[in-house]
Amino acid sequence: MIEDNDSRAGKVRRRWRRNYSAGCQETVELRRLRGHLARRRWHERRRDQRLRPRATRARKLTRATIDTNVFVSLFAGDEEASTWARQALEEAATRAALTVSPAVYAELVAGGQPEMVETFFSENGVSWEVGKDVWRAAGTRYGAYAHDRRQQGADPGSRRILADFLVGAHALHLGGKTLLTTDTRIFANYFPELRIIAPEKL
Repeated sequence: MIEDNDSRAGKVRRRWRRNYSAGCQETVELRRLRGHLARRRWHERRRDQRLRPRATRARKLTRATIDTNVFVSLFAGDEEASTWARQALEEAATRAALTVSPAVYAELVAGGQPEMVETFFSENGVSWEVGKDVWRAAGTRYGAYAHDRRQQGADPGSRRILADFLVGAHALHLGGKTLLTTDTRIFANYFPELRIIAPEKL
């Protein structure tokens, strides 16, 4: 049986309002992460310059997709959650190219502090071209979820939205089948192919 949590958008909005109603600046953990990723990009460029062109073409770069709730923890979480998010992102960045679905970007912008979100993603990028396979997978898995929900009867819990499934489908097709998230249940149920990295698994 599926146990739904509060909607993603509601969680993002409430967390942002609680922590940024006074116009708070970016957190210490976010500054640390931005510095770490900037240094990582610099070292990768230096390494690529030293490699022969043929070796550079042959090198495969693994990807990992980041869910909205990880960034919410980083931008606006308490000390423990923010530290976990930064460490998880730094660890993932040492092994893979970090990527996000456009749905994640949109949720964060909708939640608040769009300038800070824009600054972060202008440095680290968003996978804007998701393609037909991602949309099809999201629709198929969301359809399975909707069917399961109807079978649960009178009180199936809070309804999940299509954005959840776009994030999962993005990870499946464009994110190296790896997803950093704090929302493990929905992805474990409907995207069993994914490797899920969550706080309890670090």
